[in-house]
Amino acid sequence: MYLRNFTAISALALLAACWQSDQPLIPTGEADSPPQIAGTYDITSEASGQDGAATVAKGKAAGTFDFEATDADGLPVKRVLRFDQLSGEWYLLQAQTVDQQKGPGQPNYRIVRVGGGLIREYEPGCGSPEAAIPDVKVEEGDCTFTTYAGLRAAALGRLKLAQGGDSASLSLQKIYSRK
Repeated sequence: MYLRNFTAISALALLAACWQSDQPLIPTGEADSPPQIAGTYDITSEASGQDGAATVAKGKAAGTFDFEATDADGLPVKRVLRFDQLSGEWYLLQAQTVDQQKGPGQPNYRIVRVGGGLIREYEPGCGSPEAAIPDVKVEEGDCTFTTYAGLRAAALGRLKLAQGGDSASLSLQKIYSRK
């Protein structure tokens, strides 16, 4: 799992699951803009409480947003975000590290709920539901996706399980409160 690549937009995973891919999978044509997402946020981590602040702004590339924060070591964290609406206020989030020297980092994925001045970030579980989807590799609780179709199917499946009462399907990691 690449926790360093996802520090500010995600915390140490409570379920130790990670959704990732080798390249960005959400196509520009499928990218959505959550309403009123741009702004400055206070971050509250489920694991450690108050966790700094972050800024989200419209990105330069089509369908993207820029995320800036400071990690636990006081170092700047920059990500390129892309959202794909799953249902109502629920979105699949793709986050990729921006590093001027090393190039783009590995894309990681979360499920977020956007509304009421809050962004609630959830870590999806990884297990037998994802293993049943073609082009998804499940290894030691981590899911690696090779297609957008597989990624979206897994996200919709986890959201359906969570909305049906399966509390292990989505684990709340952070809450971003608009300032």
